[in-house]
Amino acid sequence: MNLSRLDLTSLRLALACARTGSLTAAAHELHLAPAAASRRVRELEATLGSELFERHARGLRVTSAGEVMVRHGLALLQHLERLGHEVTDLREGHTRHVHLCTSTAALNQF
Repeated sequence: MNLSRLDLTSLRLALACARTGSLTAAAHELHLAPAAASRRVRELEATLGSELFERHARGLRVTSAGEVMVRHGLALLQHLERLGHEVTDLREGHTRHVHLCTSTAALNQF
């Protein structure tokens, strides 16, 4: 498995396919031609070495490998989004975020 061939457009496409259950709808959502979208999904499956979807006349059904890809793909895209936000914060002069969790009693005491 060569994950260096993984690209974000194909990952977003696969996640859209899983969400919509349709390659055509996912391709339309990402402004791709259906033939190009189909090729991207096949290449992603070849890269991962597993079928991500069962193809049926009425659309796509996510396989077990597809469920794993969805879980990790969503996490990966969320991490990349956070990366973008943190870099933007640094560029704008915001260097740190502090999140505090406490109970009312502890908050009143201090």
